[in-house]
Amino acid sequence: MQVIAVISVAFVVTSTVSLTLSTLPSLHGPDGKDNAHLSHVEAACVGWFTVEYGVRLWASPDRCRFVRGALNVIDLVAILPYYVSLCVDESHATGEFHDLTRLVHVTSS
Repeated sequence: MQVIAVISVAFVVTSTVSLTLSTLPSLHGPDGKDNAHLSHVEAACVGWFTVEYGVRLWASPDRCRFVRGALNVIDLVAILPYYVSLCVDESHATGEFHDLTRLVHVTSS
C-alpha cells in the first residue's frame, strides 16, 4: 500500500506542476491553444485519480458514507471539472464556456 501512496503523491505533484506550467503563455501551442504535451500529462493524472477514486469507492464497506466524506468530496470536485471541460469541448462550445470550465478546473485544483 505504501507504493500506491507514493505513486499517488507523485501524480499529485506532477498534476500541480503541469497545471502551473500550462498557465505560462510561452508554453501555449499555436494560436494560444493549450500545450498538447501538458494536456496529455493532465489526462494521465486525472485518469489515475479517477481509477483511484473508483477503487476506493468500490472497496468501501459503506459507499453512502464514503461519498459524503469530506476528503472524498474534495477528490470528486477535483476530478469532475476535467470531465466537464471534455464535454464542453466535444459540444464545440463557445469561448465563454471554455473560459468558464478553465476557471472551474483551476479553482478546484
